[in-house]
Amino acid sequence: MDRSLRQDPNDVAAPGIGLTAFAPPVGDPTLRCVMNKFRMDPVAGTEVQWSDVQRDPKSVAAKADDAPVRVRRRDGVPLVLMREDRAVAAEQGAVTAARALRMALKALSPSGVAAALRDEFPWLDVLPSSELAQFTIDFTRATEACAELGEWGLFTRTVSEWKATAAIHADPELHRNLTGAVVGDFGRVPGPDEC
Repeated sequence: MDRSLRQDPNDVAAPGIGLTAFAPPVGDPTLRCVMNKFRMDPVAGTEVQWSDVQRDPKSVAAKADDAPVRVRRRDGVPLVLMREDRAVAAEQGAVTAARALRMALKALSPSGVAAALRDEFPWLDVLPSSELAQFTIDFTRATEACAELGEWGLFTRTVSEWKATAAIHADPELHRNLTGAVVGDFGRVPGPDEC
């Protein structure tokens, strides 16, 4: 395995995700440093096939002692094999980072929060200020909730839904069609048991 791809054993990451440190950007240092220090990258390093695990489990386990191992399967999503202490540390680190992010967001002015988040999500420029404020609230709450639960689907959905909202604002005709008055009667709405 290429040693440059190994995760530092002192790094704390979400299970199966490595962290890469970046130099802090110029500008508002408080939140930008927090957001840019921890960029999540897919598992880098060792990959094995499921048949390798079946054929030589001790060898694969030895690799997992060094760093997370991606286990490819023909019939499913790859698995990540890692030591439990690293998984626990990653979970605790994600919760702590989410709480720190929440506190950093509270300490900044609304314009500072918006500026920091725009670096990561440039599509925020098309949101009206009231919706930008709601995005920051939703983003912070989703981050903390997901870190506490150890499940990041809500965070992904929150960002995806807000990106779709920004796309609507970016298209004036679509925005007008979706926010304009409804003209005419579209008939009876079927009940839930009729669908």
